[in-house]
Amino acid sequence: MKPKTESRSHYFKPLDLNLEDIEEIVAIISETCRDVQVSDDKNVYDSLEEMGNRLGKRVHLIHIEAVDPYISITLGTKRLMRWVRTDNNSLYVANSEKGHALFFRVRDIIAQHQRLLVRFFNYPVFMFLLTVDICFTWFRRTQLRLSPITITTISWVDDIVVYGYVSIFFYFYLRGKSRLSLIPYDKRESFWERNLDSFSKILFGAVIGILGTLVTEWLKRAVFTK
Repeated sequence: MKPKTESRSHYFKPLDLNLEDIEEIVAIISETCRDVQVSDDKNVYDSLEEMGNRLGKRVHLIHIEAVDPYISITLGTKRLMRWVRTDNNSLYVANSEKGHALFFRVRDIIAQHQRLLVRFFNYPVFMFLLTVDICFTWFRRTQLRLSPITITTISWVDDIVVYGYVSIFFYFYLRGKSRLSLIPYDKRESFWERNLDSFSKILFGAVIGILGTLVTEWLKRAVFTK
């Protein structure tokens, strides 16, 4: 007598994978399975090298599939609309003795690369920050007796923190938090080169949010102080 094997699946939080990590996953699958296939949402590629050469540094989705035993891995983000993506990281292995061992081996490797970013930019933190901001604003306006300069300074700092976080949160909400790279480690761009475009968009959104707040506050004073 022996226990039945079952198909297994696992969903991962947003991932940060580079070429070496993905090559390791493909190599492990190739040791156990046959007909390993690498694709995205449009094309099937002969290798990760070909995929990297065609797509360059902006790789949003990688799908790895093989048989005997059947395994399906999806990494990255899937497109919902033209400017909107969502994280899509999953592992599925069909029921077999070989598949059982392969599942846990691949799962443990992928799980090591889940991004810490998701711990800071998520709905609970988002709602907590907004609640604290509302309570702090109420307390500052009703309980504290501060000079106009101090109030202005506190308001600026509060706006920068809150709207900065909100801008980053919604940027990741619309673009997904997973990040894939098919560029070799020794040829990768620096942190600032890799994220300059994202930071520029986030900073622009934060500035717009702060300006909107200042205009709103000015209108309130102009209207309600008469």
